[in-house]
Amino acid sequence: MKKRLPKPAVLLIGGHDPTNGAGIGADLKVVHSLGCYGFTAISTLTIQTEDRFLSHEWLAIGSLRDQIKVILDNYVIDGVKIGVINLVKNGGDSESQLDSVFDLLGDYPDIPIIWDPVLRATADNFSFIGHDSDNNLFSLLASKLSKILLFTPNQNEIRLLKPNKTSEEGYAEVSASTFVLCKGLRKGDEILDYLVHNGTFKEIARNVFSSIDKHGTGCFLGAAILGYLVHANDEPKIALASAIKKASEYLARIRLNVVDSKLLIDE
Repeated sequence: MKKRLPKPAVLLIGGHDPTNGAGIGADLKVVHSLGCYGFTAISTLTIQTEDRFLSHEWLAIGSLRDQIKVILDNYVIDGVKIGVINLVKNGGDSESQLDSVFDLLGDYPDIPIIWDPVLRATADNFSFIGHDSDNNLFSLLASKLSKILLFTPNQNEIRLLKPNKTSEEGYAEVSASTFVLCKGLRKGDEILDYLVHNGTFKEIARNVFSSIDKHGTGCFLGAAILGYLVHANDEPKIALASAIKKASEYLARIRLNVVDSKLLIDE
């Protein structure tokens, strides 16, 4: 019998940032503040500060699988957030982290999944994808999109996925497979976020990223969306737009306790 915790439980899959300003550390802070319990599975160990990215090391596929499986086998999970994972095979691995993660999650089709595709680190513009993968990047993940609830690439990431399209065209094309959060689309004097599905853009909120140039904003937003989503009474697809709006408001409320720091601090 799987254990049901007294509060919503979420599984957070992604990288470890020693500053905890992004990655799993940031996700945990957010979901905890929103009344959830966060289980974690680490995909890569990074060496970075809030404004420098030095290196990272992918964990072996078996280690990542074991982390995820032990949680799914023993606890009731209400939602999943995926951050940075390796899209291609690493070393002697028989499959990529991407394929392995979705193979495991495929046994739980009713769990809503939010995927924040971290393709490059903001600091130093470090790429998590090999240059050999740049030309066929979207083909690596396209088959997975129908299995998730929400995909949250920023504009730089959507241009990597759809290099011959404008940002708006790229978001529209990707939304044929799942709901997509379009971040920071300029309309007149405003910069807005939209929920996009089957090419239809629905205005959700004013974009908060344009005024918050900080480390880990994408992680904070995705984790907050998941936190609000698993508390909702409606089914995930119905509750999604409201969860995004609440998450945007949450991120806008975050203040900094050190003026010259790029770390987001929730006070």
